[in-house]
Amino acid sequence: PPLPVNKQELLNLKSQLQNRPCWLAASTHKGEEEIVADVHQKLKGSYNTILTVIVPRHPERGDEILETLSQYNNFKISRRSLGNAINSDTDIYLADTIGELGLFFSLSKITFMGKSLVPLGGQNPIEPLKLGSAVIHGPHMSNFTEIVKELSEFGCAVRIDNSNQLFTGVSDLLSNQKKIKNMIKNGEIYIGSKKLVAENIKNKIISLL
Repeated sequence: PPLPVNKQELLNLKSQLQNRPCWLAASTHKGEEEIVADVHQKLKGSYNTILTVIVPRHPERGDEILETLSQYNNFKISRRSLGNAINSDTDIYLADTIGELGLFFSLSKITFMGKSLVPLGGQNPIEPLKLGSAVIHGPHMSNFTEIVKELSEFGCAVRIDNSNQLFTGVSDLLSNQKKIKNMIKNGEIYIGSKKLVAENIKNKIISLL
């Protein structure tokens, strides 16, 4: 099943977001937050109200990540673990809490899956697709090799290899809502195809019993 989503919190966050352009960096690991911050800074050149949401894989790194982000003097950072809201001038929303990833997949139509720009094997790219978010991932997806191949074939995920390509990938989707919708729709088709496989296997087993 999809990750759980607190519907009331989702409404609250959407209200705070106020239709600003937004993208999510999910399950990030050490070394990726700096890349995400650099991409955010570049995106501001074209989208001055852009909001970047960072959900680290390990929320206990919150202080460390905040220190890293604080090197960007012009960034306004809100931190969820401290109860900070998304204000109109918030640049980066650091969601350093546990068990709320589904909430942020639902909030953002664009998700970069972390643990994939560092050689650690990637995170599950199907989770954001199940909650209606297009997927961008890096080259290090060895834990999901077959899945990312299928996602590429179905047209519901974009592979990038470095920070420049991450910027280009996010910027391209922000400027092309039709492409986002197509990727999300293709993701639904892909997930549906997997459900059909499971159903067929079940029926075959039942026929043999």
